[in-house]
Amino acid sequence: GVTATLAGQHPDLIRACGCLAGFRGFGSVEKVPPTLVVAAERDAIVPQAALENGYQQAKDAGLPVEFKQVPRYGHTLVVEAELASTME
Repeated sequence: GVTATLAGQHPDLIRACGCLAGFRGFGSVEKVPPTLVVAAERDAIVPQAALENGYQQAKDAGLPVEFKQVPRYGHTLVVEAELASTME
């Protein structure tokens, strides 16, 4: 989404990036800030497999990404549950 796009376009201006309940990857960029991808186990809008795919592509490209799966949460509630800890 927008967060990953901005991170890929301005890696020197963004210290770190958190993508909650949405991430398709960075495309063909060579540099991004450290990024945490957060997936909700029960997300019916953006399935966890889609986020894992984007994460794996970024990881395989050598980009600094981490993946976190949050059990028992859906798409909207995971943002509220994880936003504060993601921004620390």
